[in-house]
Amino acid sequence: MQCRAIQLREERFRVASELHRLAENPKAYETGKDSLLKVADDLKGKSTLLADTIKSYLDSLFSTSLKNKEDRIRFTDLVRKINEDKRCSG
Repeated sequence: MQCRAIQLREERFRVASELHRLAENPKAYETGKDSLLKVADDLKGKSTLLADTIKSYLDSLFSTSLKNKEDRIRFTDLVRKINEDKRCSG
């Protein structure tokens, strides 16, 4: 899930950069902005849903399995390692 969240964040940045680039050319901006804004809205919805899912999952883990700081640190390190192995960036 976290890897997917990282990928969605990068995609949001890509779309925002494209909107900024288009804004420099008013004619191109008018032609392409609606489709990019739709993509941005879709990404926002997916990101929000995924963030809520991750938060709920982590809240559950923290209240049951990861009650102390050391366990949370090990968990965070493990997630980071998995993301590196999957070549997630962020």
